[in-house]
Amino acid sequence: MFISLLTAVLLYPSDVIKFEELSYDFGVRPRTENVLTHDFVFTNSTSATVSISYAVATCSCTRLKWTSTPVQPGAQGVVTAEYHQERGYDTFEKFISVFVEGVSKPYVLRIAGSFKDNDDILLKEFPVPRGELGFREEVIAAGKSYPGKEVSGRFQLANFSDNNVTLSFADVSDGLNLFPDRLSVAPHSRVYVNYLLQPDSLVWGRRIYSFTPVIRDLAFESLSISTMLDNFSGMSSAERNASAFPVLADGGRDFGTVRKGQKAKASFSIFNKSDKVLKVRAVYSELDGVEITSPGTIGPRETASFDLTISPAALHTGRNSVKVTLVSDSALVPVLDLYINGNVR
Repeated sequence: MFISLLTAVLLYPSDVIKFEELSYDFGVRPRTENVLTHDFVFTNSTSATVSISYAVATCSCTRLKWTSTPVQPGAQGVVTAEYHQERGYDTFEKFISVFVEGVSKPYVLRIAGSFKDNDDILLKEFPVPRGELGFREEVIAAGKSYPGKEVSGRFQLANFSDNNVTLSFADVSDGLNLFPDRLSVAPHSRVYVNYLLQPDSLVWGRRIYSFTPVIRDLAFESLSISTMLDNFSGMSSAERNASAFPVLADGGRDFGTVRKGQKAKASFSIFNKSDKVLKVRAVYSELDGVEITSPGTIGPRETASFDLTISPAALHTGRNSVKVTLVSDSALVPVLDLYINGNVR
C-alpha cells in the first residue's frame, strides 16, 4: 500500500495529463506580427481532478495563461503561450515548463518560429543605403569612452536584395574592430555587427572611427562610429562637485530668417557657474559647413560668447535646427548640447 501511495504522489507526467502536442512551430511569419499565440490543449487522463499549479517560460517575452480551475477526469484544459517578438532576432525557440499538482516533474512544451522582413519594413528601418545593404544611420553613437578602456556595442544592417551578401569591410580605422554575427546575410534579412573600440590616446571630445562596406569587391561610401572621450571615472564625488560648471546663458541661439544661398550667422553664450576656470576642449556641429569660433577658457563666474557661421550648403528651405556640442573639462557637465534655429526662404 505504501508503494501504491508513493506511486500516486510521484506520477510521471505522461500518467496524469496528455497534451495533443508538446511542440509547435509557427513557421516563417511576417515581422509585422508582433505577437504570436498558440493553445496547447491537454486532457485529464486520470480518474480524479487535476490542477495546474503554475507554468513558466524560459524568456519573459513569452507570456502564459492556463486553465486555473480543476480539470475533471476526461475533460480538457489549455495552456496558452503568447510570444512577443524580440527586436532584432530572426528566429526564436522557447521552452515552457508546466507544473501539475502532485506531479514531481514538469511537462515541457516548446514553441519556435522565425520572422521575415518585407521591403517596406526594411526600407523604413534602414534608410541609409550602401549598395544592396541598408543601415540605420551614417554615424553610429557609441556613447562615452575612456582612455585605455575598451568600448563595445553593436549595430544592425539589412540586405535588400534577392541574393546572399557576404559582409566585408575596408579602410577600418585604427582602434576599431568589427565582428558580424554572420558573414553571409540572407536575402531580405538583417544581421548584427558587433564593434570594439580601443581608444589609445588622450584626445578629448568627439572621436570618429570609420569603415567602408564592400560588396562583391565594390567599395561604397564609408560610415562612422562616434564616441566621446572622457576621463572623470577616477574622480571622487567631492572632486566632481568642485569642478567647473558650464550653463547655457539666455539670448542668441537663433539666426533669424535668411534667403536661400546666403550664409547664416548666430551666437550663443556660456556662463561658468563656478569658482574654477572652465577649459573648452572642443566645440563642433555634426553638420558639415558649420564654423564656430570660441574661447579656450571661461573664467570663474564669467560669460563667454561663441559665434557660428553656417554655409548655404548646410541649410535647407524652411525651418532649420543646427545641433552644436560643447566639450569641456567639467566633470559635472562634460558635454553640453544646444540647438541653433532659424528659417531659410
